[in-house]
Amino acid sequence: MPAFLRLHLTKAPPATVALAVPFAIAISVTDDLATTVYFGTDAIPLRISLVDATSYTPLEGLTISPTTAAAAKRRLEIPATGQGLLAVQVVITDKRPAARQPQHKHAAKFAARLVVEVDPAALVQLNYAGGKQSDEVVVGPELLGAKGVLRSDAGELLPWPVYSGVVTVSPVLADLQAETVQDCQRHFFLTIPSHSSDTGTRQNCSSSSSSSSPSSQQHPLSLLRIPVQEHARMTFSTGTHTWDCSPILAHVLACTHTRWLPTTTTQNTVIELGAGCGLVGTVAALLGADRVVMTDLDDPSKSALRENVAIAEALLGKLAVGVVGRKGQRGGRTASSSIIHARVLEWGKLSCETVDELLPRSTTSAGSSSSNHQAARPPHALIVAADVLYNVGSHDEFLSTLVSLTGSSNYDVDVLIGYKKRGRGEDRFFDIARDAGFKIETVAAAWGVEVFWLKQGSCVGMR
Repeated sequence: MPAFLRLHLTKAPPATVALAVPFAIAISVTDDLATTVYFGTDAIPLRISLVDATSYTPLEGLTISPTTAAAAKRRLEIPATGQGLLAVQVVITDKRPAARQPQHKHAAKFAARLVVEVDPAALVQLNYAGGKQSDEVVVGPELLGAKGVLRSDAGELLPWPVYSGVVTVSPVLADLQAETVQDCQRHFFLTIPSHSSDTGTRQNCSSSSSSSSPSSQQHPLSLLRIPVQEHARMTFSTGTHTWDCSPILAHVLACTHTRWLPTTTTQNTVIELGAGCGLVGTVAALLGADRVVMTDLDDPSKSALRENVAIAEALLGKLAVGVVGRKGQRGGRTASSSIIHARVLEWGKLSCETVDELLPRSTTSAGSSSSNHQAARPPHALIVAADVLYNVGSHDEFLSTLVSLTGSSNYDVDVLIGYKKRGRGEDRFFDIARDAGFKIETVAAAWGVEVFWLKQGSCVGMR
């Protein structure tokens, strides 16, 4: 049975709603295929609210609640009917004093997001998520951004809140639009090293377990909100929502960034293969990578990746003096500098031109010497990929891509792959990767997701 579940806005709200006018939404419990699953014998208590569309702060005096008196009095929940689905009519009410409410039909509209989350009162403290847990990898509240998980005999539901797309709230009925919002956001909270407290996007991280992380020994940890734009519905593209392996791989990278983004090299480049919504690449950029290239088969300009690159750049802009830059220095990155790039990349044996575009040649190479006759260290590249092994037919092309990129003599290259077993024959990839000369090591695991480190055999031991 699935052990890694999430909430899903099965029916999104309309693009425009009016105060005091009911509208329908539907909420379900799904796996990362957006398939509704049976959660168990207990109902799932929910909480819905309204926040500002940009700042995500609560809208003072405005409430959203079920329309019927009976539903409003009882706890909002997904019933234990075996369907894992709740369809409900809700209404937005203005409870501000009369003097502060709109006085005429031309009063200003405002943009909001509807937030659906598990009622925090029902969460259970998480001490161990299963799988392997090392001194470096901490699986706990840092991954959740909450106090725990919701458990049942069908699995664990991680309480990542779901934010609807932007909804225009109008004081008058005439402005209603029938179409629903086509996008939504899932917000992840990850620990990012920081030397100071930044406002708006950071929260204090006081979990005792975070002290065992190497990054927390060097820099204070802050819990950073990372919004990821998703499509409200499944489409034929796999890049429309966040799959299970991405948040786990992103969390591992955040906890062990000093290993994968070494500060002793001249430059850290991160290439994300099969980026989808780009969560892992975004986290790499926030951790101080000098250059991040998110790649996918879909054209980024026509996918959710475009919006997520913009969100990531905005986060970097806000934290321009707050991120840990190369060599641990702050202030080396300006709000206007663009380090995140998105492009189409078809897997297979890459041309020399494509490799040079992804890994530009540097004037500093492994064999060059500085004025004091000390060998200069080559630039470092980290290739990350999450949930890319589900299609056995693409294994050879994916491996050819890795061979092309790790064969660059100008870079010291590491590969991290987040993998969740989904079907038969997927393990074959690791066999053919070993045959191609890669050394493979499991570095972390949680909720059925394993993170593998791949390194070309001739390069093992360089770091």
